[in-house]
Amino acid sequence: MGLLAGLLGWASLPPIGLDGLGLVWLVPWFIALRFPIKQRCLHTALAAGLPALHVILGIVEAYPAMAFVALALALGPMMTGALIGLASHRFWGVRCGLIIVTVALAMGGLRYLGLPVSVAAVTGLPGPSGIRQPLAEVLAGSGVITLDVALIGAQAAMAAALCRSGAHSHRLQRLARWSSASGLLLAIIVLTTTNTGESAEPTAKRVAVIETALPPHQKARLIADNQLETVVARHRRLRQQALQADPDWIVWPEGSTPGLGSPPPRPDPARPVSDPPAEIRHVYRYQRPGQLSSTAVLRTVRGQPIAQIDKRRPLPIAESSIADPRQSSAATMLGATPVTVLICSDIFHTPSLFDVARSDTAVIINPTSIGYLGGRWLPLLHQRAVQIQAAALGRPVVVPTNGSAAFWVSATGALNRLGAGTGAQPHIATLPVPRQTHAPHPLLGVGIWVAFVSLPAASAGTVSHRLPAPRWRPGCRPTVTIGVLALIAFRLVIEHQPSSTPSKTPDDGTASLSYEAITAPEQPDSAVVAALARSFAIPITVADIPADRDHAWRWLCQQIHMGLDPSPVPLIEPPALGIVTANEGPLVIRWSQGGRPIAFDPVAGVFQILERPPPDTLWLREMPPHRACSGSAEW
Repeated sequence: MGLLAGLLGWASLPPIGLDGLGLVWLVPWFIALRFPIKQRCLHTALAAGLPALHVILGIVEAYPAMAFVALALALGPMMTGALIGLASHRFWGVRCGLIIVTVALAMGGLRYLGLPVSVAAVTGLPGPSGIRQPLAEVLAGSGVITLDVALIGAQAAMAAALCRSGAHSHRLQRLARWSSASGLLLAIIVLTTTNTGESAEPTAKRVAVIETALPPHQKARLIADNQLETVVARHRRLRQQALQADPDWIVWPEGSTPGLGSPPPRPDPARPVSDPPAEIRHVYRYQRPGQLSSTAVLRTVRGQPIAQIDKRRPLPIAESSIADPRQSSAATMLGATPVTVLICSDIFHTPSLFDVARSDTAVIINPTSIGYLGGRWLPLLHQRAVQIQAAALGRPVVVPTNGSAAFWVSATGALNRLGAGTGAQPHIATLPVPRQTHAPHPLLGVGIWVAFVSLPAASAGTVSHRLPAPRWRPGCRPTVTIGVLALIAFRLVIEHQPSSTPSKTPDDGTASLSYEAITAPEQPDSAVVAALARSFAIPITVADIPADRDHAWRWLCQQIHMGLDPSPVPLIEPPALGIVTANEGPLVIRWSQGGRPIAFDPVAGVFQILERPPPDTLWLREMPPHRACSGSAEW
């Protein structure tokens, strides 16, 4: 039963994508909950583990620790339900209702951590055309958890009816049980897959949604000759193409800024912001060794700052270097439209969604770079999860992407694909902005909870009668093992098929490239400054840097607002940038996340991989300009 449930859940996910199978994914699992505790835990591991493993295998190579933790967390909700179990006939209905509530609430807790885990995501609901208004109002009042309760409860009812079908009961009673379970499940399908269309809105925004293809391994090479210049020229061309369409906003994806970012200018409250178009760009801003911020910078196309929004909830392990947010207001006015920026996984962070629901936000921008996180199917799963959140919030969501296809979702969850994810290109979306969001009806949500939690007991009939006890056959264990291994093999085969997306193999930025732009035996100090400037996406060469060391350093710190920290740092973690003075001259120390420290010699133009950074390294860190740029170069 567990293997059957796992295969149903796996087949409902991309690349197979048979969404209908996800609607009965949990039926075999509920039947297996009547086994003794050891057997039902094994069935649960298969039922929940196979779909989770299918998704998580893609990130094992890049983030093994995160993959292990994510798999353990994904098993948690259903494993908790297995510990409750249905082996005893006493209080069968109460125990079944407790399992439904426990699984739904536990999945809600995982969404609080930023993991897009829900039964609705596995089933593929809502469909591409969005949802009907009644369900939109229920979701607006009680959230995605209500849809999960309805789906889990309907499948539990079908399992109860299936268990009773062999027991002594009247034919009409069996027909009533099956009709009640399948009828309510059909109602969910109709509400979540058929939409009569949105009414025409007088307010619409033209949004230029930029789709980029800048993988992490290419970022590591940007200090090499012509690499940074090529990316900057490509992004300038994308921006010009977007401006030709006369958009209201231009939105860029997460991770699309080449190199690290420096602190952008703060908006001046006394200076009025000019009219649109406005531009939203994402940057990883370097703060100090081991600490970045994931920030969306909102500004006009002429460069006038509007606001800065930091990521609210960095992912555990994968984003351990991302600092806590400094700026994360609920909504920012772009012209007359309140807009909220939720960076990547923030779209699943429950407190952030509560802030959006309580605010006057009209549009949500969700910059993402999930195409390079690992796995070919994560972008499609992110797409499904965003549909659910858009319908629950009653706001349209625009998703500019790096490494996958851009899209936007209407306020009813209707999916609008903009590209194929094959390269860097701008897309124009005409976004209807609703004059008001869905009117929440929390009492409807409470009614759904009561109906679907009590439905399994009603479908099972009189709970005082003992249901037929299932038989556990140990001989099925080889079949289970073969099935699991076959699934993993199939998953690995399709994952390593040739793809149109760029290679995601990490690179230390030293292979088969020239570095004349940052190499100068006669001017090593200027070369050091040039190398650091290119790390911050400033496309210059040694020839553009003042020859005097103090003048060169003063120019750099005015550009990036960084200083060299002379105080010893007890524990250095990546990412980190610094300078160390060797016998032959200064060296640039670069330490990227997931790699080893690298020393660049600007005299010889060569790199050397280090086990640990030198203890006398002067590390860059964020400082006020009057402090960082007032003195002379300290190396």
